[in-house]
Amino acid sequence: MCDISTDLMYVGIVLKKDQYVFLVKRRDAGGWSFPGGTVESGETLAQAALREIAEEVGVQVDQTSMRLVHVLPIKADGINKCDVIGFYFLADSWQGTAKNNEPERHSAAQWFHLDELPADIILERTVVDSLTAC
Repeated sequence: MCDISTDLMYVGIVLKKDQYVFLVKRRDAGGWSFPGGTVESGETLAQAALREIAEEVGVQVDQTSMRLVHVLPIKADGINKCDVIGFYFLADSWQGTAKNNEPERHSAAQWFHLDELPADIILERTVVDSLTAC
C-alpha cells in the first residue's frame, strides 16, 4: 500500500557539466539513473532534491542554481510500489565532488557523456532527451 504523504512524488537531480551527466547504478533496479528519491512529508520538491543529492552523491547545490526541466509519470512496477510523478531538476553548479555516497544502494556512480549513455538507463531517456535544449 502507498503512503499518500510520502510515496506520490519523486525527485531526480541531473548534475550536468558540459555534455556530461552524473548517474548512479541502483542495486534494487540494476540499471543507471539520476540520483534522487521520494519527497518526505513536509518537504518541498526543491528541499527533497537538495537533500537527495547531498545524501546520494555528497554535493551541495544552491537552490537558486537548480531548475525544473522535466515532469514524468512513473508507473508502479517491481521497483516502484505506487504510481508516482517524477520531477527532474537540472543543476550545473555545485560544491564538492560527486561520488557514490551510498554504496549500499548504488553499485557504481560515474560521469557519462550525453552521447554515450549506458544502455540500461532506467526511465529517464525522455529526461535525457529534454537536456539537449539545456
